[in-house]
Amino acid sequence: MGAYDSIKSYDIELIVTVVRTEKAVKLYIQGKLTNLMEPLH
Repeated sequence: MGAYDSIKSYDIELIVTVVRTEKAVKLYIQGKLTNLMEPLH
């Protein structure tokens, strides 16, 4: 089991983005943060 699968097994949502932290938090709260990991799986 890799790191990604291990973290997912604890129901932790992983988000990969190129957006800086402060802006990413605001976008996440608004439901508008794009997760770049989704197309990979």
